[in-house]
Amino acid sequence: MFISGDWRYLIFSQPTYGLGNFLEGGILIINSGWLVLKRPWILYHSLWNLTCKNFNQSVSFEIRDSYIFFGVGYNFDSFTKIKDEKLRLTPGDTLLTSHYVYNSYYGFNTGKYFSSALNLSLVYDTRDNMINPYKGMFATISWRGGLKILGNKSATNFTS
Repeated sequence: MFISGDWRYLIFSQPTYGLGNFLEGGILIINSGWLVLKRPWILYHSLWNLTCKNFNQSVSFEIRDSYIFFGVGYNFDSFTKIKDEKLRLTPGDTLLTSHYVYNSYYGFNTGKYFSSALNLSLVYDTRDNMINPYKGMFATISWRGGLKILGNKSATNFTS
């Protein structure tokens, strides 16, 4: 049996360079952190102050003596008290950030959000030492499902 976890509680500020998405319609374009308006304003990055809570825990079991492990886990990521420091909504002095535009456009809350997901994984591991191996192989495939039943606004799936 192999148990893996990552628990965090962070209060910090972070520059972020956007979501890399396009908002079509001619007024705004978001790409790789650049927010370009029809007027000559360009924003290179946003500065956020936020609180982050992460709980990621999984347990894996070896299938007989095959070097193949099957794992199951739970992932919870919460971002709250988000303050977008460069955002200005005052008429005549407006500066929109990619975070504000993206979340407003898709109907997400701009001050907090979270992800709650189940995790399944399959690992092949023949390494002689998991920290500093000299020989062996390591391969993994995983699925992370953020199902609505876990409290998510919409269902999402990730594979890696």
